[in-house]
Amino acid sequence: MQLGTAFPCRHSPSYRDLRKLVHAGTVGSVVGIRGTNRGRNPGGWFIDKTLSGGGAVMDHTVHVADLLRDLLESEVTEVYCESSNGIGHADFDDVGILTLTFANGIFATLDSSWSRPKSYPTWGDVTIEVVGDRASAHMDMFRQSHTRYSDEMMRATYVGWGDNIDDLLLRDFVACVSRGESPAATGEDGLKAVEVAIAAYRSAETHQPVRLPLEA
Repeated sequence: MQLGTAFPCRHSPSYRDLRKLVHAGTVGSVVGIRGTNRGRNPGGWFIDKTLSGGGAVMDHTVHVADLLRDLLESEVTEVYCESSNGIGHADFDDVGILTLTFANGIFATLDSSWSRPKSYPTWGDVTIEVVGDRASAHMDMFRQSHTRYSDEMMRATYVGWGDNIDDLLLRDFVACVSRGESPAATGEDGLKAVEVAIAAYRSAETHQPVRLPLEA
């Protein structure tokens, strides 16, 4: 039986190009990484903590945490997070800034906030900037878009024209099941990413770094 985690960002061609650059040594030794996964508050079950387990930090940390684990081929060993409900002032977090330390000594920052206004033309972004001792590389995953102006919605929206990463995710999973192989993001990958998000909440409560793996 194959168990996969729905991390479509793993299948993004822009991410895969970035991964190739880093693994080929084009940027040299990685010094640090700055990531973002900012978006609009999606509402619905996302803001019901009994269903979602959190707010913006839970929603937007796991995807980039998974990418960074895959990119660096190293596990997160320490998480520091500051979060708040400073935008909507509701009983869930909508702002989160994380610092992640990896076993190989590299550190990364991640903005996982629902900081986009309701009128923003797209749901959010996923960006990664890798700083090396030879060069830097920047990925903007959803940059392939055109702008649509709609009188019906009375606002502008970005419409993506690039590869559909959800479709690529499903194709990969079906192919892996048919061949008896493991998908790109396994169940263990999902567990590791969620562990980072849970550690972020513990850190935000204590204002202290939290070591991984978490104790039961």
